[in-house]
Amino acid sequence: MNPQINLQDNPQILKEFENYWLVYKPRGWFVHPPSDKRALKKFSHKILTSWFLQNLNRKAFPIHRLDFATEGLMIWSKDSESAGILNELHYDERLIKTYHAVVRGSPADEGIVDIPLKSDAYLEPIVCITKFKTLKRLELPTQINSEHATSRYSLMEVTLQTGRWHQIRRHFNRLSNPIIGDREHGDSHHNRYFRDQLKLDGLLLKAEKLQFTCPFSNEEKTFRSPPTEQWQKIYSLFDHRSLQ
Repeated sequence: MNPQINLQDNPQILKEFENYWLVYKPRGWFVHPPSDKRALKKFSHKILTSWFLQNLNRKAFPIHRLDFATEGLMIWSKDSESAGILNELHYDERLIKTYHAVVRGSPADEGIVDIPLKSDAYLEPIVCITKFKTLKRLELPTQINSEHATSRYSLMEVTLQTGRWHQIRRHFNRLSNPIIGDREHGDSHHNRYFRDQLKLDGLLLKAEKLQFTCPFSNEEKTFRSPPTEQWQKIYSLFDHRSLQ
């Protein structure tokens, strides 16, 4: 890993294999060019498909996606044939994706959310399954937009059994435990507190771990995201050591 590269701001190829790359995607980067013309103009220098062309002089194919505001691990294929093979892992739900998130409140120690969510691709809401486990809880002596004298937050481990648009963000919002930094589904008062007082800006959601059986070598693969400066601060806040 190049120590001169700031992972929080720049993509990086963490590992290279014969058919694919393991890539770190920073928050604030698009996977594909956005359809919104204003966003495209503003973030034209932060599009991963273009980054591969500019830095490796070749086309790359994402096997799965991360939202613009989400950081963490991705798999990118080196060619379309390998992409077709790797995509079968994703579509058959054999690519296990684990996330870390900071949410408001104190969810259960562990649980499953199966609330149906609307999608542009379907007329009716479809069942989506999100599994979660609470890693750490935190209570701060700060009153924020409520009658309670303290504020509670939780560090979560989340595993997706399905993958829909904003699934984790929407499910935790339905539980009344929105992810900190979520401007669309979250709580602006707690977002502002983390941004201004704790100096933790943006969506506190990270694609932490990928697990799958490599279709080319038949080897079991487990990859973890290197902690950025922001996530090192988060783990320190919760007194939680990220497993590497």
